[in-house]
Amino acid sequence: MHKSLLHICVLTLGLGQFWTSAAYADPAASSYLIARQADRQNDFEIAAEYYLDALFFDPENPVLARGAIDALMAFADFEMAAEIAEGLLGTDQADTKTYLALIADAAIERDFQRILTMLDSEDVQTNALMDSLVLGWANVGAGNMDAGYSAFDRVVQDDRYKAIGLSHLGFAKAFIGDHEGALDTFSEISVGNFQSARTIVAEAQVLAHLERRTEAARKLRETFGANPDVAELLGRIESGAQVEFDLITSAEDGMAEMFFSFADALNTEVPSLLNLYYAQMAAAIRVNDSQAILLVADIFEQFGRTSLARDAYLNVQASDPAFFSAAMGVAETLRTEGMVEEAAAHLEGVIADIGNGPYVLVTLGDINRQLKRYDEAVDAYTERLESGIKNGYQDWYVYYVRGISYERLGEWDRAEADFRKSLELQPAHPQVLNYLGYSLMERRENLDEALDMIEEAVSLRPDSGYIVDSLGWVYYRLGRFEDAVVPMELAVELLATDPIVNDHLGDVYWKVGRDYEARFQWQRALSFDPEPQEADRIRRKLDVGLDVVLQDEQTNE
Repeated sequence: MHKSLLHICVLTLGLGQFWTSAAYADPAASSYLIARQADRQNDFEIAAEYYLDALFFDPENPVLARGAIDALMAFADFEMAAEIAEGLLGTDQADTKTYLALIADAAIERDFQRILTMLDSEDVQTNALMDSLVLGWANVGAGNMDAGYSAFDRVVQDDRYKAIGLSHLGFAKAFIGDHEGALDTFSEISVGNFQSARTIVAEAQVLAHLERRTEAARKLRETFGANPDVAELLGRIESGAQVEFDLITSAEDGMAEMFFSFADALNTEVPSLLNLYYAQMAAAIRVNDSQAILLVADIFEQFGRTSLARDAYLNVQASDPAFFSAAMGVAETLRTEGMVEEAAAHLEGVIADIGNGPYVLVTLGDINRQLKRYDEAVDAYTERLESGIKNGYQDWYVYYVRGISYERLGEWDRAEADFRKSLELQPAHPQVLNYLGYSLMERRENLDEALDMIEEAVSLRPDSGYIVDSLGWVYYRLGRFEDAVVPMELAVELLATDPIVNDHLGDVYWKVGRDYEARFQWQRALSFDPEPQEADRIRRKLDVGLDVVLQDEQTNE
């Protein structure tokens, strides 16, 4: 650790310009309140800065210390987090995150003796599983192999964590060159135990190193299919090139692997700060660990911090097999932030660098479709279909989105052919049924078939406002206005601020004689910013009524 806490806090005092004049009476409280608000918004950088400000004025406050540790760990400033954590050791305010910050900092510095000293102390504890795994890798790093094996074996003896213990014991054996022993350990996992993806990669590397390449390739293909993340390893195995065990090349790699496995196991659609800490620890301890970086980015996206996710994705090196996944992540964060043009430009750069992979082509097609560049979308989807590679996107989806693009270009025959091909490959898919049924209904073609398709789509997705709207609208087109009321009302409940759905309900109300309610719905539709042409049509209906508008349109046709 190179910077004092006082020095860091002084550097952050410039943020005081944001305090109100009343806050000068208690600047620590003011900074704390700003930090807490930043916490609520997952603004980890601002939270850390203001917790540090507050600590400058109240350095003995454990609440401020723990808040600062949390925020600093979220964006991987483990050096500063550890310096603050040291002040909590030996007090009743030390908690799991205190321990994690200290372990991370020591592992980054490869100070395994410091870790062992901490584990001998009773100041901070986490849980038996983590303590044993940390103890194992710290002993391996300190050169105490027997003690390390013993720590891993304690995990193996617990039936709940047997597979985890065997994985790390196998990693340690392979790391020191005991490939036969590692293989025996890994093979024990496959009997009645869950084997993680990373353990399978490790076992494949060991098998290939022992010249059991056919087994290694089969294991990778059975587990990962055509996943590009293992394509480079698979290529080396099948080409006869030399394969070394490089998943774990140091004790700190082993410790990083442990934290990655915790983060990966906890990763769900509900974001967790603890999960983020584990992932950041893995990425910081083992620099350039692309899988840990991707996991950090994914968690940031779950927290709604797409700019931080993009920064993480950009840390994956172009030479890394995971570069492709990271590039797709960058494109998705740009799309999420509304920077669709930038996302398209990014993907075009990816194509120039690494070629037209199937993921890239479909994503580029989707982005061009979002930008209403339907010709370019069709080109991308067509290239993907003609490649014959199904990696990542099934053909039914590509035919479906190409059909949408053709429909928007006015090439209905091609569009209909693609929709029907999509349904042939994925029968009864509600999105495809709805889109084709709605399109047929708008074209006044095969209305009975269109109704059957949309009714089936509604039965499959009764909570989809767009599909329920389609059902109401096909009833309207068939002149079954009374039948249209209930589904259209439900569609508005499901999509309360959609201008088209509200406009449709207005039309239905008008046709059943509920003129006042129709005008109310049209007014609502206008308030939700419809497209200019649709807005003009709605205003015309408000002026003269739906019947006159329809008559004028029929005359103009």
